[in-house]
Amino acid sequence: PPDVVKVRVQAPARAGSGRRYQSTVDAYKTIAREEGFRGLWKGTSPNVARNAIVNCAELVTYDLIKDALLKANLMTDDLPC
Repeated sequence: PPDVVKVRVQAPARAGSGRRYQSTVDAYKTIAREEGFRGLWKGTSPNVARNAIVNCAELVTYDLIKDALLKANLMTDDLPC
């Protein structure tokens, strides 16, 4: 639900209609009232898939860079690394 609200709050309102939501809490209430509780969960499956891909890429990148730093003796395996 936070991702749905974030996207909807950031999306521009239609021309001439002004702001779509007054606040984040208003967005939650409006979506739940107009679309039901399930409306807050729209797009969950694609969002989970996207997050899984992003997290995998971040972990692999982190691991490769850390390994390269350690092999080159540029850092030791402690907190700063």
